[in-house]
Amino acid sequence: MLRSIASKRQKGFSLLELMIAVAIVGILASVAYPAYQGHISKTHRHNAIGVMMGIAARLEQFAERNGTYAGSVDGANKPLARVYDLDPAINSVVERYDFTVTNITATSYRILATPKAGTGQAGNGKLILYSDGRRGWDSDNSDDGNYESMDI
Repeated sequence: MLRSIASKRQKGFSLLELMIAVAIVGILASVAYPAYQGHISKTHRHNAIGVMMGIAARLEQFAERNGTYAGSVDGANKPLARVYDLDPAINSVVERYDFTVTNITATSYRILATPKAGTGQAGNGKLILYSDGRRGWDSDNSDDGNYESMDI
C-alpha cells in the first residue's frame, strides 16, 4: 500500500523542475537568436553583392557595345539595365538596399549598395564594388571612405 501511494506521487514534474527547464530554454534562445540574426544579415549582404555583380556585368555589356561606361546610368545614378527587375528572388535584396552607380567615367565606375532605413540591414554598412573588381564593406557605417576589403 505504501508503495502504490509513493508511485502516485512520482508522476509528472514538480513546478521547480519545470521552471528550471524553462530557464534553460530561455538562456539557450537568448544565445542562439542573435547568432541567427547575424547569419540572416550576412546572407542579405552576400545577396546584395550578387546583385552588384549582376549590375557590373550589365555595365560591362554596355561598355562593350558603346566603348564607354558613360551614359549607362540615369540621372539618379540608377543602372539603366535594371538587373534586379529580372528575378523575383532578387526583389528581397532590393527591398533592403539601394543600388547606385557613382564616379562613372569612360573607363571606370563604382557601385554602391546602401542599406535602407527601417530594414534589418539598416546600419549594417555600405557595400562597394569598383570596376577593377575591388570590393569593400563600410561595416561601421561611418561613411569615412575606409572600406574593409571583402574577399568572397
